[in-house]
Amino acid sequence: MEGDPAPILISHIRAPWLPRILEHFQPTQSFKCRGTSYFVLQARRSRGPEVHIVIASSGNSGLAAAWASKALGLRCTVFLPAGVSAPTVEFMKKEGAEVVTEGSIYLDAKRAAEKLVESESNAIFVPAYDDPIIWEGHSSMIARQLPNKVKPDAIFCSVGGGGLCAGVMLGCRSVGWDDVPIIALETTGSNCFYQSLAFNPGAFPTQSEPANGFRAERNTEYDVMVAHLPALT
Repeated sequence: MEGDPAPILISHIRAPWLPRILEHFQPTQSFKCRGTSYFVLQARRSRGPEVHIVIASSGNSGLAAAWASKALGLRCTVFLPAGVSAPTVEFMKKEGAEVVTEGSIYLDAKRAAEKLVESESNAIFVPAYDDPIIWEGHSSMIARQLPNKVKPDAIFCSVGGGGLCAGVMLGCRSVGWDDVPIIALETTGSNCFYQSLAFNPGAFPTQSEPANGFRAERNTEYDVMVAHLPALT
């Protein structure tokens, strides 16, 4: 797990000063390998070789946890909601992970994973996106992509669960770029972050109305409403 497997590609036509980082060359073909593998590594260091890695995921985070666990010789269990593609499941199993399908949405799988962790003293739950250790792992992208510390005017960042965006913010802070604007981007129809802001009027600086078809569930830990995506066909 040494080094950085994501190569840098220099664009000589549009922006020779701004290299592109190719995260699909990560072992699990996603940036999530950064944060998740870093979390698994820290769990191995703090809990020892008997630690049981448990994660709930709909894909990429589970792939990263399975790969990192195998690399470090750790037991891994991945909880998935129904509908995850067969190749994704097979990759996790090939990496030695136990795969459990639970419920129809990510939250169902997450609750089942947390229940398992509560029942095993050597188990640790790996958050898919909402943990400072995950963010720290993702933050390495900033120094990797901009090694010469060329300060950008703005950063455009795709948002799903928010782990990448949090990592980018942490990476910017580490190099003194707190004043660089970060623009979060989502796909229409799967914009849960945007809709979650709309479900919490007054808590965030937004005047958006929730879209039809999204349902919300209260997160008791942070006392906010979280939007859930309708089924896609």
